[in-house]
This record gives sequence, structure tokens and C-alpha cells, in this order.
Amino acid sequence: MYLEQPDINDWSRSVIRQADLILVIADASDDSSLTDLERSLLFGEQPASSAPVELVLLHPTGEAAPQETARWLGPRPVKVHHHVALNEPTDLARLARIITG
Repeated sequence: MYLEQPDINDWSRSVIRQADLILVIADASDDSSLTDLERSLLFGEQPASSAPVELVLLHPTGEAAPQETARWLGPRPVKVHHHVALNEPTDLARLARIITG
């Protein structure tokens, strides 16, 4: 597992090229625009990897049902998306089970 920051550099390209699964993790309350890394290496005309991309949207614990998911999914042709409440062990365990099969 590699943790990549949003910078585009040789390490970013290498990590994405070698990935079996790419998780884009974002705060659901933030701006949903594509980052430069997403635009250049994941969802551009020539993606750097053929690995499936999944979106993980983080929400505050105890928040009402997730809303406005479409604004995140619109610009991202992801395989699947997940909603995860922060500090909620059952949500984190569910995500781990799903991504590990």
C-alpha cells in the first residue's frame, strides 16, 4: 500500500502505474473538483494505470445520510464509491472488508 499526496511527480506516476486498486479519499464537505493529479494521471485521455479507481468520501461521525454524492461522481468515472463516517470503526471495517475482497 502506498499513500500518495496530490503532487504530480515521478513517484506519483510510479505508484499509480503499479497499483492494483486506487482509492481516491476525500472529505465529502470539500470542493468536489478534480485535483491536478486526478485530471492528469487517473481520468485524463491517457490514464497512467488501468487499475480500478474507487472513491471514498469521508463524513463526520453522526452526520445525517450522505448528500450531494452526484457532484463527486460526475467528474470521476470510478468503479464504485464508499461513504465512511470518521471515527466510526464499523464503517472503517466495512471498507476494509470490501476493498480486500
